Amino acid sequence: MVLRRVFQLLLCLYPTEYRRLFAAEMLAVLEERAGERRGNRWALAEIAALLAGAGAEWASRLRDGDDYLSNDSEAADDAVETRKLIQLTVNCMDYAIAHHDFVRARFYSAVHDKLGEKLRRLLETRGEHTEMP
Repeated sequence: MVLRRVFQLLLCLYPTEYRRLFAAEMLAVLEERAGERRGNRWALAEIAALLAGAGAEWASRLRDGDDYLSNDSEAADDAVETRKLIQLTVNCMDYAIAHHDFVRARFYSAVHDKLGEKLRRLLETRGEHTEMP
């Protein structure tokens, strides 16, 4: 699949430490969502997001040096876990909307908002700012 190869190449743009931790999971999510036949617009949006994410991770890597993605920081671990939960809620919300379960979609939207606020607080403690996925 051409799109899989493109995603793999784009993941190579991320810092090595980040790829070790997240590349397999990111590729699995991208493949799953691509399998839902989301179309060219979706693929272009994901490609743009991967490029932006790689740039943001390199900026963090350059800023933090040896402390980049350090497991010594509880806030860093919490931020990583919160980002994973945010992505999971987005996937659940997409699924609920696709299946016309709007009550559940609203629930996941509310959870997404709460997780986003938690992530903002965690990143502020590290002197970072983020945009919500």
